[in-house]
Formats: sequence, structure tokens, C-alpha cells
Amino acid sequence: MKKKGLILNRKNWRDVYKDKIITTEEAAKIINNGDKIVVQQTHLISQGILDAVAARAHELKDVEFFGSTTVGRADYLKPEYKDSFKYRCIFLDVNSRIAYPEGRASLVPCHYSQLNKYLEQVFKPNVLIVTLSQPDENGMTSMSLNVDYTEKCIELCDVIIGQINPYAPKTVGSEISLDKITWLVEHAEPLPELPPGKMTEVEEAIGSYIAPYIHDRDCIQVGIGGVPDAVLASLYDKKDLGVHSEVFGDGIVDLYERGIINGKYKQLDVGKIVANCVYGTRKVIDFVDNNPDVMLKSVEYTNNPYIISQNDNMVSINAALQLDLFGQIVADTLNGKPYSGIGGQVDFVRGATMSKNGRSFITLPSTAKKGQASRIIPALPAGTPVTTSRYDVQYVVTEFGAVNLWGLSTRDRAEAIISIAHPDFKEELRAQAKQIGLVL
Repeated sequence: MKKKGLILNRKNWRDVYKDKIITTEEAAKIINNGDKIVVQQTHLISQGILDAVAARAHELKDVEFFGSTTVGRADYLKPEYKDSFKYRCIFLDVNSRIAYPEGRASLVPCHYSQLNKYLEQVFKPNVLIVTLSQPDENGMTSMSLNVDYTEKCIELCDVIIGQINPYAPKTVGSEISLDKITWLVEHAEPLPELPPGKMTEVEEAIGSYIAPYIHDRDCIQVGIGGVPDAVLASLYDKKDLGVHSEVFGDGIVDLYERGIINGKYKQLDVGKIVANCVYGTRKVIDFVDNNPDVMLKSVEYTNNPYIISQNDNMVSINAALQLDLFGQIVADTLNGKPYSGIGGQVDFVRGATMSKNGRSFITLPSTAKKGQASRIIPALPAGTPVTTSRYDVQYVVTEFGAVNLWGLSTRDRAEAIISIAHPDFKEELRAQAKQIGLVL
């Protein structure tokens, strides 16, 4: 069924395109027992094709999907399909978090920078289902909003099924010739929008403590969520910022349109907003469409700590769920159970601290359970997986302040961390720290 290898030119690409067109049902029939299928994440999940594959569940067995963050339906994770489909991922979300304890999904601990290596050496996929933008006048399409691990899988997989979606924007850096695609499915599917939530007072406070540490001409990495949005909303007095990130969303667009983000002083990819995927509303989706100032690259590039460090004044901002007085960060486990994934946190922590004048921030609210429990604890319970080690952590920030742990002794860092705990828990934390010999 393989049809890759056709050489395209401006005169014949339309004929080649027509020759590759199949229906969603025909695409689903290409899937065989035991196949290992990679799917894209967030906005670009090819729902039409995946629905058709799920409809064949009664015919299929031991088909394994690999992905990251799903949006909307993920029918291959339904309990009734457990003998037909399995799902392997590097990040648990609302769908896979339910399937995980029941054995229908498995989680792979893997730095995002090493994901392509994992796919090549361990998972070894043979099918890629990918959403593509419409071809341009030269027959070039693009991987649209997600280059991440998709680009590597085009190289690795024997069969590549591309869903041509007119709603998917064309992005710079993700271009691909149609001769690399085995089959094409024309399926118009509005992209889901992922609107930001309402910013809380705690998130605004955390953002306000980070903003003074960000200077003109810095290069920033921020994720998606309330704290990143709060930080970005605090940067309107800055000048000439650059962006090298794993992902970016609507907040970056606002700063770009005001001329605050222009990348003029980056040492690498000057003038470019660099990331491996885009996540947000129609605002950011339209922003990246054919935008030469945005460059999407593979995770091997965006998340490589050495590449990250090539930009001076690199600032990384990431989130945590829990912090102990040793400075150990938990960002992917909740109450001892897997909750999300490591993503690129450690990649950017290390890349930023390797950068000349770089800074790394880990943020978290001081409490959980509506203020009834402290997220800062004396020591992590036995067996708790550590996301970012105490040897890598630099700044930690709560709504009560920011402290730099790098270079501090174990006693001094414990005192520093207690200083940004919620006042209701400071006395208890200090007493517990004394019990375990952390402070005198």
C-alpha cells in the first residue's frame, strides 16, 4: 500500500495528489493487527480518520497508539476496545488519566528532548496519522501546528496517512513535500480552540514576582496556563524580547503585535519565534499561518539543552505541583499517582541555567485543597518520583515571593523555601525541618 517516493514538480504535483486521495474508511482499512500508530496532539488530532479506525475495533487486535495530549474524543481509549487498542503516551491528560489505572494506557517517563530517540529505538512505529495544511502552488504542505515528534515519524514510518484539512494553517519550518506522504484524506474539520482560563489572584501574584527578573533583550520560554499568562501580561514594559519555547499560545501574540517580542537580540534564529507546537485559540492559529517570523521545529531542536543555551539571557518558566525543603520538584505526580508528564521542564531548566546570564523559574501555588494543605512539604514521601532534582533547581516562586536556591546550603535553602510558604504553614514547616535536621 506504500506510495512514497514519487518526485514532484510544479507541473505534476496535482496529478500525484489526486492519485493519493482515499476516503477515511479506506484509510482505516490500511490499519492491521499489531500496527504501532503515532498520532498528533492537541489541535491536530485527525478525528475523521481516527473515528473510522475506531469503527473497526471489532476487526482489530493489539493495535497500539502513541501520542501526547489529546483534545476532544479519544475513542481508542474506550473500555470496550481494550482488546483492540492500547495507548502509550508521555503525558497523561483528561482522557488517558482515566484509562491509565485500568491498563488501557501506559505512561513513558521521557524528556521531551529525547522523545524522537525513544520513538526510533523503542516504540518503532510503522504508521503515522497526521493532519496537514492544504498544498500551496508548488505542492508543498506543512505539519501545521505540531512539528514536535511528527517530523521524525515521517522519517520512521512505512505508511503515512495525511488528513488534508483546510482549517489547518501552513507554518514555516514544517513544510513537507507530498511525495513523502503515502495516502491523503480530504477531511475538513474545524480545529478545536483551547481558550485560556480566568487568571486567579494567586497566579497574578506569582507572575508579578517573576516579571522583575525578566529584562529587555531576554529570550523567554513559557508554557500554557494561568501562571505563564500572568507572566506575559506583566511584560508590557519590556523591550526586544525573544522566544525559544516548546509551545506558545495567545499571550505571545499580544506581545509580538506590540513590538515587545521581535527576537532582534537572539544569538540563534534571530528574529524568529521558535517552538515545536502551538496551543490556543483561533487568534494564535491565524497568527502562525504563513508567518515568516514563526519557525516550528522538531523536539530534538527546540528542547535540546545545548541549543537552548545558545541564546544568551535565556529565561525558562515552568510549573510544579509540589516542592520539598530540599528543593526537589514534583510536576507530574499527584498524591503518588501519575498525573501528567515531565514534558520539557528539565530540558529548559538545564538549557536556561547553561545560558549566559540565564535564569530558570519553577512556580507553584503555596497551597492546595482550597488552602487546607501546603504544597511545600518537609520531604517528599518515599517513592515519590522527582521531576526536577535539587541539583538543577534555581528560582522557585509562589504567590509569597521568589527565592534563588542555587548555591545555597541545605539549611539555607530550607529557610529560603519556608519564607515563600503560606503563612499558615510556616511554623509547622520549620518545626518539621528541625525534626529531620534540615534547620537548627
